[in-house]
Amino acid sequence: MKGKAKTGWALAAAALALAACGGGGSDRDDDPVPESALESPESFSSWVGGRRANEDKEPLIVLGVMPPTSETAEPIEID
Repeated sequence: MKGKAKTGWALAAAALALAACGGGGSDRDDDPVPESALESPESFSSWVGGRRANEDKEPLIVLGVMPPTSETAEPIEID
């Protein structure tokens, strides 16, 4: 009987620990990069530049996205 009680308490503690770990809000900006932003370097820069600045959020993450490049276009000025 003691073994079952210990196992029950261990399972309850594990469930409580797992429940306490999840569900936290994220400050990341998870909006996907739209296809229109990937058409040209200008459109990508315009999309990134149009994102609302928010110092309370994490930096914009564009994992798996290769920003478009151009061999002929002049560099875009950054304000």
